[in-house]
Amino acid sequence: MVEASVAFGGDTLFGGYYSPHTDFGIQEELNRIIDRSVAEYGYSEGITRFVDHTLFFIQPILDRADYTVVNLEGPITGATDYVIKYFPLKQHPRTADILRESGIGLVSLANNHTYDFGEERGLEDTIRQLHAAGIGYVGAGMGEDSFRDAFGCSFKDSGGLTLAYFGVTDILHPVEMLARNGKTGVAGLPVLERYRESEHLNHLLGNIRRAKEEADFIVVLLHAGPWKGMEPNDRQHEIIDLLLAEKVDVVICSHSHVRQPVKKVFYDDLLVQIAYYGMGNFIFGGQRSDQMPGLIVLITFHKENGLKYLSAEEYPIVPNQNMTFQPSIFSLNEDEEKSEEE
Repeated sequence: MVEASVAFGGDTLFGGYYSPHTDFGIQEELNRIIDRSVAEYGYSEGITRFVDHTLFFIQPILDRADYTVVNLEGPITGATDYVIKYFPLKQHPRTADILRESGIGLVSLANNHTYDFGEERGLEDTIRQLHAAGIGYVGAGMGEDSFRDAFGCSFKDSGGLTLAYFGVTDILHPVEMLARNGKTGVAGLPVLERYRESEHLNHLLGNIRRAKEEADFIVVLLHAGPWKGMEPNDRQHEIIDLLLAEKVDVVICSHSHVRQPVKKVFYDDLLVQIAYYGMGNFIFGGQRSDQMPGLIVLITFHKENGLKYLSAEEYPIVPNQNMTFQPSIFSLNEDEEKSEEE
């Protein structure tokens, strides 16, 4: 048997809100925590101490994974011009190094905040910094091959297995953030009606089919559904059902900022597909108050004598208890768990 374990978290912001035009105003408490650590201990030691402190309660889970995957909510850029919206988000300038120190090996850039600062320039800054730090990404592309790269996959080898990751967002704000060749942008689903026939969806599904020829497992990181909605909406259900029908093994959905249900598909008592409709927040510096419960999932991908299956361990978390931005684990009663099985 060969197997690989990957930890998945939800929406991640090592930064804050930067708009004086909302009821919330500017919120950059997590930035200040990072800056204080660097000022006190120097850059390298300061980043290490910040990460050790922030991940303290969940580190035993992450240590069991080969790497961690999250949705990176907002660009890493020095740009100061921002898209007018209720919550323009931006990461701390040293976020790429924080991701590397945290063991986060891959992020999705396919979300509605990737263009928040600097638009194309902000996304290009982000991609360059991730490259320099050795962090993989999906769901975005820049330059002449932007469309191809955004809708393509990232292959990661681990434990003798090859996993193919895709990233795509159903939430585009602004719609101009959609990638096309020659224009830096993200993989998105812009068509609202008859979208099953759309170029973008079918290009993604075609790439998934081709990736199966090289990969042992397919993972799609999807940004979709209602913001702060505890139940998926109809379109979110439809998209996830389409992905599962294409035999995608794992779907990890973000955007809700709160946990949503889980769908599990079994074959002969083996878990063969799983979809998390909403992961909630992982570490999210833009909200200073207590945040709704999130989820960390440790998924192990198994392959034995040609048989492929999954096992999943779910850890509910409080993302920001007592204004520390330290995710901590808590237990739910069985009757509070929400899941669907097929």
